[in-house]
Amino acid sequence: GISGYQYAIGMTAGATDTTGWTTSGVTGLTAIKTGLSLTLGSTYYFSVKSVNGAGLLSATATNSNGVVIVSTADTTVPIMGAVRDGTGTDISYTQTNNSLSANWTTATDPESGVIGYQYAIGTSAGGTETVNWTTLTGNYLSITRSTLTLVTGTTYYFSVKAVNGNNLISTAANSNGQYVVAIDTSDATPPSGISAVRDGTGADISVTANAAHLDVNWDPSGDPQSGIARYWFAIGTTSGGSEVQGWSNNGQLTLISMSITLTRGVTYYVSVKAENGVGMQSSTTTSNGLYVLPLDNTPPVISGVAAQSVTQTGATIAWTTDENSTTQVEYGRTTSYGTLTIDDGTFAVSHNAALTGLIPGSLYHYRVVSIDVFGNETISQDYTFNTLAATGPIPETVHAYPNPCRAVSAANPVKFRISGASVSEAVIYTLSGRLIRKLAGNSAELSWDGTNADGEKTGRGIYIYKITSTAGDSVTGKLALTK
Repeated sequence: GISGYQYAIGMTAGATDTTGWTTSGVTGLTAIKTGLSLTLGSTYYFSVKSVNGAGLLSATATNSNGVVIVSTADTTVPIMGAVRDGTGTDISYTQTNNSLSANWTTATDPESGVIGYQYAIGTSAGGTETVNWTTLTGNYLSITRSTLTLVTGTTYYFSVKAVNGNNLISTAANSNGQYVVAIDTSDATPPSGISAVRDGTGADISVTANAAHLDVNWDPSGDPQSGIARYWFAIGTTSGGSEVQGWSNNGQLTLISMSITLTRGVTYYVSVKAENGVGMQSSTTTSNGLYVLPLDNTPPVISGVAAQSVTQTGATIAWTTDENSTTQVEYGRTTSYGTLTIDDGTFAVSHNAALTGLIPGSLYHYRVVSIDVFGNETISQDYTFNTLAATGPIPETVHAYPNPCRAVSAANPVKFRISGASVSEAVIYTLSGRLIRKLAGNSAELSWDGTNADGEKTGRGIYIYKITSTAGDSVTGKLALTK
């Protein structure tokens, strides 16, 4: 017969790390153990053996299914672990049309423990379009959901929340998605080859100054039977090689934009191939190479600066540099300039920039700016040109032009005239009547360079002029000079 029982308590089934084996009488079918030091959030198990009349113990112990030590004072949510698509290591695609699996790392809650999980499935991270939030009571760490209707070519995401002993729910953790590919056992042909792989973000480039980043893009492949499941890429210092990075899964993206440490003075090649829904791969296509420029601290050398195709209102400024660099011109009526052309960021050695909206018959100052791929800048010296004079007739009422005149000089003079007659004399005075300059001649116009009788430059302001014709007629007026 049974003379009694023995029990122990542990933090795993069958363990005795909390209490050792303790004897209970024959009628003791329950046990209450007090005075223990228990840890919140931990699970404890009872193990029980029976003792017969001869004092022999049962061969094996029977274990309880555990009890979690919780705290009703717990006001913090659990911390959810990482969520992985598939039943083990994270997968990026699946070849099924009716079931999805996911697994996750145990959540933590040191106060009241984790008593269960909730999950949902959607076509967006955090979405519930496919399966709404569903509760799993107990410490399940994986789920396979069947009887689903999945759409080929769609990516599905699992979201999982943890529930603690005080029924507080964690923030959801999302998987990175699994793509459902077509299952077509009749597909016995690989995807089409990729027509072009281009270094850079758009049109193919051959050189770069950035030794810490790599951009590549390519044309998509195609497979009418089972579709394109993913692209693979490798990076090498030889065409078709993989010395820098072995073949890597790029998903369905047709571009790479990655931080990487590149060696200056070395050419890098990127190879790409496509894989279809049944695992067959296309031929490999390789870029024509991207050369990483050696570090350069020398600014470009500018030469051959010239104003070309000068008109009444425009001109083209041309120059060359000894290395590829940008194109920009700073220009204006004085050496203060004040206007910049749009910065042409295309790197080239031959440069030209169009200046528009200029004033006819005027002097312009300009200088050119070029910056190389490493940001080294060169600004040229000052150059000048004159726009062509206006070709339209000057009204008979205009006797001095241009008026006002900005930055008067020998290259940009004020001209005096009397319509229908030759000018014999033009005299310029200050407003107070002081003589500045007397010009004599016998021509249709007399020109003034803005200097006084001693050859000194006059200042800006308002002046009085008197023009006398060879016939003895005269006109007077005011002339404004500006800087």
